[in-house]
Formats: sequence, structure tokens, C-alpha cells
Amino acid sequence: MDAAARGRTKAHSVTGNVDCMRDRDKVNDYQRRMREQGYRPVQLWVPDVRTEQFADEAHRQSAAVAAASRDNDDQDFIEAVSIAWDE
Repeated sequence: MDAAARGRTKAHSVTGNVDCMRDRDKVNDYQRRMREQGYRPVQLWVPDVRTEQFADEAHRQSAAVAAASRDNDDQDFIEAVSIAWDE
């Protein structure tokens, strides 16, 4: 690599770092403002609904519910502690 190419590469990465710093500053400012308003960050891990594994498990569970007898104590308990949704 010649000197001109090295210079361009170096300048590009420096510019990239400056942009990154600006983005980091924006994130830090946003987080500071949210904390000042009484919020705190929370990270949630949720199932990836795009996977075949999720679709298979959702199908298995829905089939189990559909096949379950409605005449059991579990369903009576769920209905007793549930509130009715407005339709």
C-alpha cells in the first residue's frame, strides 16, 4: 500500500471515530435525560418469533390447549382469577 492509500485509510478511520463519538455523545445525553426524569434502562430478552423453533413451539402449545379438556380444575382456577375483557 502506498503512502497516499495509507493516508486515506487513516483519515477515513479517524472520521469514523469522530462520527462514532458524536453518536455516543447523543446516546449518553439521552440516557442522562431519561435518568433525570426518573427512568432507568432495562434490557429484555424475548423469544425470536422469526425462528422455526419458535413457530414449532407455538404450534405445539396451541395444539395442546385446543386438545385440552375444558372440564378440569386448572381452567376453573384461571377463570376464577381472571378479569373479563371488554369485547
